[in-house]
Amino acid sequence: MISVTDKNYQEINLNIKTNNREKKQRIILLNNQLRWLNDHKSIIYTKAKLLYNLYKNDKLPKNVKDRCCNFLILEEKNREYNHIGGKKC
Repeated sequence: MISVTDKNYQEINLNIKTNNREKKQRIILLNNQLRWLNDHKSIIYTKAKLLYNLYKNDKLPKNVKDRCCNFLILEEKNREYNHIGGKKC
């Protein structure tokens, strides 16, 4: 789970046809990963939201919290990174 805005990623067209073997394998891999993510979307979202809220409210066990990213700092740094021309994204 990483804090991003639409300025922090680039969409990839997975429907392109290519004769390049490496690109074909990459597209197949990405399509398989996307299919798995879509099949498990609700479970992933529920668990991510629970983890985030427990972290934010300082209710995670120490051994779990020690393995987590600091979501609050990541969100702050993302806002700083996307701060352009005096306007926040």
